[in-house]
Amino acid sequence: MRSIQSDHGKVTGIRYVGGTVLTTGSDGAVRIWHWENNDMLVLTNAFQAHDGVISALDVWGHHLATTGCDDRVRVWHWVSRALVAEVCGILFIFH
Repeated sequence: MRSIQSDHGKVTGIRYVGGTVLTTGSDGAVRIWHWENNDMLVLTNAFQAHDGVISALDVWGHHLATTGCDDRVRVWHWVSRALVAEVCGILFIFH
């Protein structure tokens, strides 16, 4: 087992998709990691998903759903980092 030193705050979620690791954090960011030489994770991309802590995530295919303490649920195409849909209370907003 290996640990990763991070200065990005607390990791609140993690998912493994093929050769990619997706993490969410207390800073509201989604981070995309790839394996290098099959033994080291390297941060390859990141994007701000919420204002504040991300409290939950789910992944299916190239889509990622996140819930934040900003009272929003957002659906992302994580490869392009594009926001696909957003739920604010009972209001659905499609992008």
